[in-house]
Amino acid sequence: MTITDLTYATELITEKGRVYKFDDISCMTMYENSEADKVKNSKKYVINAPTGKFLELPKATLITGGSIKSPMGGNTQAFENKEAAQKAAATLGASIIN
Repeated sequence: MTITDLTYATELITEKGRVYKFDDISCMTMYENSEADKVKNSKKYVINAPTGKFLELPKATLITGGSIKSPMGGNTQAFENKEAAQKAAATLGASIIN
């Protein structure tokens, strides 16, 4: 898949080391739901919106909605720092989802 906007890119790495790249967190979630056996124990990464660098999904604070517009309509951004996520959510009219 071609990543059209790195701000929303995600990556999933399976136990066997296979790397899947996605345009949007919603695409990764759909893939996980449809391929549960393949992605069991996989590592998931999202882009930290302020830095543009990958971080592990479990360490991220996610915001969604408001004026966030991602390529595939998931409209979600990730932040490593919860305070930064709260500030961005307030600015963008978004909600924190984790």
